[in-house]
Amino acid sequence: MGNDFKYAYALSEVTSMRSPRVRLWVHRIKKFLFELIRFINDVPKTVLHEAIRDSIPSILELIPNKIRWGVSLYDLSLAVFWDRLISYGIMEISILKLIKIAKNTLKHKVTHGKVLRIISFLRGSRNENIDFETRAYTYFRLVVDKLFELPQYHELKHRSFDILAIKDGILLIAKRILRRLSDSNMVSGSPKVLAAVILYTILRLCSNVVSAAISSSIIERLTGVNRFTILRRYKQLINVLVNDFGSPSRICCLNDI
Repeated sequence: MGNDFKYAYALSEVTSMRSPRVRLWVHRIKKFLFELIRFINDVPKTVLHEAIRDSIPSILELIPNKIRWGVSLYDLSLAVFWDRLISYGIMEISILKLIKIAKNTLKHKVTHGKVLRIISFLRGSRNENIDFETRAYTYFRLVVDKLFELPQYHELKHRSFDILAIKDGILLIAKRILRRLSDSNMVSGSPKVLAAVILYTILRLCSNVVSAAISSSIIERLTGVNRFTILRRYKQLINVLVNDFGSPSRICCLNDI
């Protein structure tokens, strides 16, 4: 009965975001995760910040189960944050590395078995198998949002361009490319790499949709993917598009999508 009462009390607290206890939870979650990402260097900080923001509501939803599961707030936060990174297509960050940082460097009470149990619950509750293309597209959407925060695109806003329409066009072309690649050996490895290559390809080919001088170095900063990897895979993608369309730029014809 004691645990049931605590569960009901925690549930009532979470339903009110103005609750002092919820504000304290959010503060602790943010402080922990922002400390954690200081030690992650292979993913852009803008993407990590977005993952933290997306994780907080899910962490709060799970807090009523904290007592029942015998886990800490930091176990929950770490598990949900890592699961969110995976949903973005960021596969190269080891959960074991994050646990080690949390325990040994940040000195937080995090337990390996408990974190893995929470991750197992998250995957089971979704009852889904997120495929490679979905992960690549999810990361692609995230990076496109960051793209339009660059100075190169500020002028478009001042000239009253429909930014949402431009983004929609880019996303439609990305979906079309992913469909064309479904039978290609390019759909392998890291979804993050594929997302970076598709973005670079669209910016190079599709001046009818978006026009700005964006180099592979800028895409590297946005996505965390090495520019030479982007350029190498770009050539491979162009070959696929040539085989399918003859002219790669045909992929940019929105009326055909």
